[in-house]
Amino acid sequence: MYISDKRKKILEDFEKKYDLNFNDLELLNQAFIHSSYVRENNLDISQSYERLEFFGDAVLKLVVSEFLYNNFLNYQEGQLTKLRAEIVSDRHIFNYAKLLGFEDLIILGKNEKKQGGAKKESILACAFEALLAAIFIEYK
Repeated sequence: MYISDKRKKILEDFEKKYDLNFNDLELLNQAFIHSSYVRENNLDISQSYERLEFFGDAVLKLVVSEFLYNNFLNYQEGQLTKLRAEIVSDRHIFNYAKLLGFEDLIILGKNEKKQGGAKKESILACAFEALLAAIFIEYK
């Protein structure tokens, strides 16, 4: 997918701010492309963040699980599961995405943009998971 110079600058500023260095800037960009934009522009659905989101959900759960396992030694499996579910909930992930400035990075279709999609919990949480997958893929 073509990335304009303006978009490259936005992505490069994001990389710099968070000490990232993607060799594949298209992968980083894809983490912020909502399916509404893909549909409205007749692009292949694989160019949206949805597949990355699927992968990122697993990455997030793995990282949080490892942290909880290593740091909450007296917790039973059920307690760890409950704690993990709270940490990886859309509500919390949405807040992380807002703190990272995702509202300015997400690419939406016109209708979704009009409906305030850049501020929707589900959209920003999904983009956060997609970014985690992109980072995992880029740095593995």
